[in-house]
Amino acid sequence: MFELQTERLRLIALDMEHLRLSLDDPRTVGENLGLRATDQLLEGPLREAVRQILDNAAGDEENHLWHTLWRIVRKDMNCIIGGFDFKGPADAEGTVEVGYGIQPVHRGRGYMAEALQEAVTWALSHPQLSAVLAETEGSNPASHRVLEKVGFVRHRKVGEMVWWRMERKARDVRRRLEGCAY
Repeated sequence: MFELQTERLRLIALDMEHLRLSLDDPRTVGENLGLRATDQLLEGPLREAVRQILDNAAGDEENHLWHTLWRIVRKDMNCIIGGFDFKGPADAEGTVEVGYGIQPVHRGRGYMAEALQEAVTWALSHPQLSAVLAETEGSNPASHRVLEKVGFVRHRKVGEMVWWRMERKARDVRRRLEGCAY
């Protein structure tokens, strides 16, 4: 399995076996990954989203990392606290969309921003990508703050939904500035 790491988190891209298991047997997923097991089943819209992710991953194995569910693991607790996914490989314009969520008990501690920062850095390291998009509800200021913290900017609004965008060049400029002494 492919994995990224930050100071506090592990970001694990589920392989096909664990993606299938995540729907009906989360305990086995945790045990197989050496994590504290959970019996928390995916429900409602999240369950349907994972079914769609599974279908997309099965139909395009060459681009598995762009279709799979990535689990966010807190290192100090060794448990899954959330997840994210890319909604397919880069389109003709070189953009990819990211969706994400974190368990309510772990919100407000910077974990989601930390995970997205690493995920977006990884995504934009691929030459075919020029930007990462994210869609949020207009009534979700916490999600807006996460995206702003990572460096996304408002791109457009469609109805009640707000679209955010992180450009490769904006990311590169910010990274260069972070290394400058003022």
